[in-house]
Amino acid sequence: MTSKIVQDMIVERRLDKVGPNAKQAGLMLRSCMQHLETADQRAGGDPSGCYALLYDATRKAVAAHMLFHGLRVTSRPGAHAAVVAYAEAELAAIGDDHLAHLDRMRRTRNDTEYEERPVTEAEVRNDLVHARFLVQAITRTLFPPKKKETR
Repeated sequence: MTSKIVQDMIVERRLDKVGPNAKQAGLMLRSCMQHLETADQRAGGDPSGCYALLYDATRKAVAAHMLFHGLRVTSRPGAHAAVVAYAEAELAAIGDDHLAHLDRMRRTRNDTEYEERPVTEAEVRNDLVHARFLVQAITRTLFPPKKKETR
């Protein structure tokens, strides 16, 4: 069941209903893990680029959660803010305190993209912790590890 906030976002055409696609969601989550690995490896050499990667990984993980449940953000101004609103409404139970950083990460990424604000390696390392937690939590929620049979 989706929250009232998400239902309102559908009515406002910030989100569209689509066919649920678990396979594509899984592929997206694998891509997210690759983004995080690259951001971790290159944080000292290209912090701004790595920040964009870690934010994109987190955004794509939320988009994978949407797709798994038959939703997608509409392509119009405010799309990234809609991803954050969806995450805050639907992922609070799994997001822990890390979810509280998502909108700030979005704004930081916007500043680096549009204002050429430099990002430090320390900022990348700090937010990589939040991004990694959220991507892993979404992955575990959508694709729980299979329990081993005991004999």
